[in-house]
Amino acid sequence: MTCNDIFKIVLSEIGLLSHRLSILDGKKSIIYSNARSLTFYLCQLYTSYSLDKIGEPFNMKKSTVLRGIRSIKNTIEMDKIYEIYFDRINKKIKFKYG
Repeated sequence: MTCNDIFKIVLSEIGLLSHRLSILDGKKSIIYSNARSLTFYLCQLYTSYSLDKIGEPFNMKKSTVLRGIRSIKNTIEMDKIYEIYFDRINKKIKFKYG
């Protein structure tokens, strides 16, 4: 399993069709940013990748990845919708990759 595999699952669950969206505005960009941060967090949980390796496909440095992980953990704790997304995605990953 790679971070790209996880990102595809996250995007399909959140409802974005493509991870190569170049122009996003307002709410969509926030959703995309949270999807990326959620991917960082799940990659940390399910892979042995370093923060640098997790950020590589997104052209992100490890400090940005770490900030994203901290941010999404807080969002999951504070926002019931993201907690539900996280739980559903977590179950899909466990089902698909064991």
